[in-house]
Amino acid sequence: MKEYEKNPNVEILANTDEVQAVGYKNKSVIGANFWQDKAASVSGISSDKKASIIVKQSGDVVEIGVSDPTMKNLGTIEVDIDKEFGEGYRCRF
Repeated sequence: MKEYEKNPNVEILANTDEVQAVGYKNKSVIGANFWQDKAASVSGISSDKKASIIVKQSGDVVEIGVSDPTMKNLGTIEVDIDKEFGEGYRCRF
């Protein structure tokens, strides 16, 4: 555990009133919590509402999970993933 403390493989990407996010240093997995009902971004992930979002990339496969942790949003959550997914490919959701 002490060795991991010296060289963790995760990093804090944001820690504000609007967004808290962490990710593996190789960016294969990023998890973000958006705390405000307004547009905010971190590491290529944007949301316009309160949301918990996880993006996992393994080779050519990208998995995206989105939830409303408040369970109060009766409308939509607009999420934008602006990330390079390999040479010659770019995907925006």
